[in-house]
Amino acid sequence: MLCQCDEGTAHQGVDGFKSGAHRWRVLRDHKRVGYRPLSRQNGLVSITHSTSYSRESTVYLLSEPFALRERDDDDQPFLLELYLSTRDDLQQAIPDLAMLQQLIAMQFNAQETGYRHQFPLARQLILLRSGHPIGRMVVDASPEQLRLVDIAIAPPARRSGAAMAALAALQRHAAAQGLPLCLAVGRYNGPAQCLYQKCGFTSVTEDDLFVQMIWRSTSQ
Repeated sequence: MLCQCDEGTAHQGVDGFKSGAHRWRVLRDHKRVGYRPLSRQNGLVSITHSTSYSRESTVYLLSEPFALRERDDDDQPFLLELYLSTRDDLQQAIPDLAMLQQLIAMQFNAQETGYRHQFPLARQLILLRSGHPIGRMVVDASPEQLRLVDIAIAPPARRSGAAMAALAALQRHAAAQGLPLCLAVGRYNGPAQCLYQKCGFTSVTEDDLFVQMIWRSTSQ
């Protein structure tokens, strides 16, 4: 449940590995059929879905140029590359590219299996900027809370406001439903903790690995 949402550098989508420094490449034509914002309200793009705990539609509103769409099978290469960007430890420890790719795939699949086991009803979302994938979110909704299970932003798109736009969308929805918004962040991930605190989250508990944080609207 390590949330990787440091708002670092700038930019758009990415594609594939590149030997050596594993540099990111821009996807200039990476548009997907699945990108389908359903409505626009006051410059906000919405995505609608139904949840298991409510028959009402859930709408997340993101400020343009950002939007969300459902993950699909074609996103796997992007998600693997995105996961690689969060694993500096493996990149430094394994210089062989083929071995690194294999291990990244194994670790990513293990993470996905863990999410499905712990949050079987969680939604997997792709974060877009101007139609291009720049990150992912895993969001679990229950009658007790809205939980941000995971968020990751591609290095070229950090410090672009993407993470804050995504968090703001979840906060608006949580406030409308009268729910707290919860997440877990790595104990030593100082940049992400600072971002969450800036967005109004407070720490509630921590252990050797994670800090549990919560946000509530002022009306709760």
